[in-house]
Formats: sequence, structure tokens, C-alpha cells
Amino acid sequence: MLDPQIKQRDEKYKRLPESIQDYFASGETIRKITVIEEKYNLDLEQISGLILIIKKILVGEVRLKEMPDFLVQELKLGKVIAKNLAQDIIREIFYPIKKELKKALPNTPQTPPESKPEPRLEGNIVDLKNH
Repeated sequence: MLDPQIKQRDEKYKRLPESIQDYFASGETIRKITVIEEKYNLDLEQISGLILIIKKILVGEVRLKEMPDFLVQELKLGKVIAKNLAQDIIREIFYPIKKELKKALPNTPQTPPESKPEPRLEGNIVDLKNH
């Protein structure tokens, strides 16, 4: 039986515009992904994880800026390698269809900017730790 989460993700993917689906199924895109996989010497498990992360980005479950963290967690990569891999994926795979993706995923959840606590003044002491 198919995991409900996988089924839901597949349904979201099928609702993407045909042009985006065609782009990700194209030989050119697959070739670009293969070149990146080889550059980073990814094993089969890591390749599967990378494809899943790309799909999660496409259906709005993961934001592009979160990709390095997911690569560290899911592919067990170091932070520097994950950051470089993410940059390559964004540049080679996502950037060519940036406009189409923005149209298709206009409601992608955005994390609000972190709010910094105001420095507290207690007597003559200023809390510089949170400043």
C-alpha cells in the first residue's frame, strides 16, 4: 500500500503545469542531475534522497533556501558540501524555470523573519547578549 504522504505528494506533482513536469522529465534535466550526482560522488541512496528533496521543493513542501539543511539531514553530507550541492541544483535545475515555478507555487509558505528581542535595560545593565 502506498504511503498517504507519498500519494499526496504525487497528486500535487501531477497538478503542476505540464511544462514543469515535462522539464523535469526531460533528458536534458536528467542529464544535468546525473552530472551533479557524479560531481559530488553520490551513492544510490543519496541520489534517491536528492530526487525526493527536489520533488518536495516542486510541490512546496521544502523551500529552496532550506535545501542545504535537508541535504545535510537526508543525504548525510557535510554543511559545506551540502551548500555547494544546493547551489549547483538551484543554478542548473531550478533557475532555468524560475518564472514558471513562481507562477505554479505562488503560495509557497514563507518563514517570517526572525524577530530579535529588544535589549532589556535593568537598572544600569543592558542585555548585550540579545542585542
